[in-house]
Amino acid sequence: MIDVTRTVIRCERLPSGFDGFRITLVSDLHDALFGEEQSELLGKIRETKPDLIALTGDFIGTKKSDVGRMLCFMEKLPEIGPVCYVTGNHEFRLSTEDKERFFRGICDAGIRFLRNETMMLERKGDEIQIVGVDDPAIFGEGRHSMDGTVLKQELEQASFSPDRFTLLLTHRPEQLPVYADAGVDLVLCGHSHGGQIRMPGIGALYVPSQGWFPKYDCGLYREGKTQMYISRGLGCSVVNFRISDPPELAVLELRTII
Repeated sequence: MIDVTRTVIRCERLPSGFDGFRITLVSDLHDALFGEEQSELLGKIRETKPDLIALTGDFIGTKKSDVGRMLCFMEKLPEIGPVCYVTGNHEFRLSTEDKERFFRGICDAGIRFLRNETMMLERKGDEIQIVGVDDPAIFGEGRHSMDGTVLKQELEQASFSPDRFTLLLTHRPEQLPVYADAGVDLVLCGHSHGGQIRMPGIGALYVPSQGWFPKYDCGLYREGKTQMYISRGLGCSVVNFRISDPPELAVLELRTII
C-alpha cells in the first residue's frame, strides 16, 4: 500500500558537504495503521537509510486520537536517524491535556520539535539551516489557515540567515509565494494528501485550503529560486479512501548543481 517515491532535487546553494543528503519525508499519517505497531511503515522508513527524517504534521486524525499509540511509533524513529517535526492543523484539535502530552512526548523521544525556530545541521564540514514553523491552525481554524501573514510572522520569528542554504519544514503548501519571498531554498510539506481522489490528466480534484482543481497538490514545484516538495501523505481525512492516490513515503536526495 505504501508507495516509496524517490526524487533527486538539485539545489543551487546546497553546500558540497550535503551533496547526496537523503531526507525521508513522512506526513499526514492521520492515525492510519501500517502493520502491528506501525511495523510496516517503520520498516519502509528504515530501508530508505535516511540522513534526516522530516515529519510535516497531521499525525493526529481527530480529537479522539490515541496519543499513546502515535507516540509509540514516534519513539522508534530516532533509532533510525535524526528526526525533525513540525505541527499540522489536526494536532491543534486535540484537547489541551492530550496536546501537551503529545508535544511533550515528541520531545522526550529525542525528536527535534521546531516551533518557529531554526537549527543548524553540519555534514562534512559544511552547514545548512533547518527552519520549522507551526501550522496557522494554532490560532484556530478559519481565516488564519489561509492567511499568509501568520506564516510571514512565524518565519520572521525563526530568525534564519538569508546567507545560508535554508530547508523549511511546514505543513501548508499553498503559501509557496510566502516561502519564496522569505528566501527559502527548499520547502518540505504535506496537507494536500495529493487530493486523495486523482483523475488521469487532471490530477487532484480538491485539496483543503485550496479548493477545486488546486495549484499545488503533490510533487515538486518551483517559484523563483525556491523549490517545494509536497508529500501525498499516508492517511486520509474527511473521507476514508483514496483513488489513484496511494499513500506516499517520499525519499528526497539533495544534490548540488555542477
